[in-house]
Amino acid sequence: MNSFRAVQEIWATDSACFLESDALTTLLHDLAARVGTRSDDKAYGEMTKIWFKDGNKVLDYIETDTRFNQTSFCDSLAEQGVTVDVDDLKSLIQNMKSLAPSWRDSLGSHGELVFYID
Repeated sequence: MNSFRAVQEIWATDSACFLESDALTTLLHDLAARVGTRSDDKAYGEMTKIWFKDGNKVLDYIETDTRFNQTSFCDSLAEQGVTVDVDDLKSLIQNMKSLAPSWRDSLGSHGELVFYID
């Protein structure tokens, strides 16, 4: 059985990111695992869509958890075989912290959160 639905996409403020797309995708899935929510990704041409089932948990972690920092993610990514520049990661983490409150406006009606990497 299939289903389909219309989707309303509202583009929120973006963040510059100097990480490779694969590294950012890995980081976002790592983030989902940390907060205990499902995540999925789908490539669409030059974009990758990252979906989180419980976006509130993700945003709460970004905004308030002291483990949301470049050292923690650098170590975690390294364990997964992904090498990133610490300064680039620090910049991304800071941007995500500052944008997280505005990203709450992007939560879906069921609390889901979607990011596009382009």
